[in-house]
Amino acid sequence: GALSYTPSVDYEYGSTASIAGRLGFSFPPGKRNTTADKNNTTNASSDEIFEYRSQVNTDMAALRSDLKSRDQQIEELKAKLEALLKQQPNQNNAESAPGAEATAELVALLRKQIKHLEEQTSSQEGEISKLRDENRSLRTNLNAVMKKLGLKFQ
Repeated sequence: GALSYTPSVDYEYGSTASIAGRLGFSFPPGKRNTTADKNNTTNASSDEIFEYRSQVNTDMAALRSDLKSRDQQIEELKAKLEALLKQQPNQNNAESAPGAEATAELVALLRKQIKHLEEQTSSQEGEISKLRDENRSLRTNLNAVMKKLGLKFQ
């Protein structure tokens, strides 16, 4: 196809501004090769699907790693909390130990942090589940496309 532009000319007074004018399109007669277009589209879309699936798998691996790290942090904090709770009765027996208030604040802080980490864990588990479902759907769609093309997919 072609695109053409002709500036407007006022014959009595000369040329007008160059932005005025006529714009034209021309397309050669003929038929499009739709088979080649479909093959190019399919190849591009299967490459995009492979790339997207690889990105989804990378994201899931990163989330799993974060999840393991968070689980370790939760376990460490729970162990510290248990140790502090075991020490607290011993301090309560002593007459108003000066660190009892600080220990109580630390216990409250640890409980809050554990709760926050557990909430993040459940949120990431939901995201991992969503990514798995999306990955499964992509695999199904890719298998259907590959089957139409007569290709095999692992």
